[in-house]
Amino acid sequence: MNSNDNKTPLEYYERAIQELTNTREQLQTELESIKQLKDEFKSTQNELAKSKAEFQEKIQATNAELQKQKEKLYRIESGVFAGSINKTKGWKGTLTNGKGDNRCVRQYIEFGEAFNNPPKVVVGISYANVSREATHRLKVKAVDIDCKGFFLKIHTWGNTEVWGCDVNWLAYGL
Repeated sequence: MNSNDNKTPLEYYERAIQELTNTREQLQTELESIKQLKDEFKSTQNELAKSKAEFQEKIQATNAELQKQKEKLYRIESGVFAGSINKTKGWKGTLTNGKGDNRCVRQYIEFGEAFNNPPKVVVGISYANVSREATHRLKVKAVDIDCKGFFLKIHTWGNTEVWGCDVNWLAYGL
């Protein structure tokens, strides 16, 4: 015989009410747990949004610093000036007459791209065609340097006759 068979309808209702009350309490507990999880989720979302904003600020600051560093990087440009009696204005008579202590030709050299600030310029003779009857005296110098270019000064003196010379140059700066 089943134990439920001896119960009265009132006992069935009381048992059902008890089970519903227990179920309601369990659901209430689960609902509180879900509300707590929801609050934790919102808090985590807010923390993530704050972290994201902080990281974006750091990325922007890093990019700005990177741009500043890029602007500080040295740039190098080089070339060769080939001057001679046939190619360079003012050469004939100035560097070829073999007389005088201060004979020079100035030639403007323009950079392919302007520098942010006037660069340092290094020059050096790579070829010289000088008369063998005279002492070889030849000096080259970069002067009046600005962001866009410089003047190459080719200078000789005494009895030296310069018929041609190549000058390598290298500019470096920001």
